[in-house]
Amino acid sequence: MTRHHTGDLNTLVAFDAPVRAPNGMGGSQTSWAEQFQAWAKVIWLRGGETVISARLAGRQPAVFVIGQSQDSALLDTDWVARDIETGKSYVVRAIIPTDDRAFFEVTVEGGVPV
Repeated sequence: MTRHHTGDLNTLVAFDAPVRAPNGMGGSQTSWAEQFQAWAKVIWLRGGETVISARLAGRQPAVFVIGQSQDSALLDTDWVARDIETGKSYVVRAIIPTDDRAFFEVTVEGGVPV
């Protein structure tokens, strides 16, 4: 088990939820609304066959480790994570609580349509 510490959270990320609104033609239009910001530890995935395949396809898988809170408890896999400093967006793929329940390990993927 990897132990995470709050001192390791050094990247500010925002989490955006989808907001659907009628487009006036019978369909809907999706936009994104920021729900919260959190400090994260970014772990770039490397190595396994799936990761190498994703990289060859121009996708970058990573894990954002964030502290558990009332806001982060709402996080879902249809949300988007955004690096505040770089502006890059990442699709949230999975949210896994750590064994000690102090953090979430959020698997994200960059380089895919948002």
